[in-house]
Amino acid sequence: MITLLGDPASLDIDIIALQEPWRNPHTKTTYCPRRAAFHLSFPESDMGRTCFLVNKKIDISTWSVQHHSGDLATLRLQTQAGPIYIHNVYSPSPAHRTADYTDGPL
Repeated sequence: MITLLGDPASLDIDIIALQEPWRNPHTKTTYCPRRAAFHLSFPESDMGRTCFLVNKKIDISTWSVQHHSGDLATLRLQTQAGPIYIHNVYSPSPAHRTADYTDGPL
């Protein structure tokens, strides 16, 4: 998280949907200092495996996040053309994963 938020190239990113963010051992959240260029939306549950980082250049009154569970969150962004919904769904890696990805659809 420190590397991501400290990279100047990240300032050009509007929304980041993270899976398995680093978990702070002292509180139920992840790393995102107040001086960062992003607002953090992290579920209140300590079991959260999805979260959003929303660039502070986007007016906070134009977006909201609903954490359906620790594994599913939806960001709603109101635009002039209408709302945009971004879903962040935790998808664990298969236990049998190997370096050869030719056995699946992705």
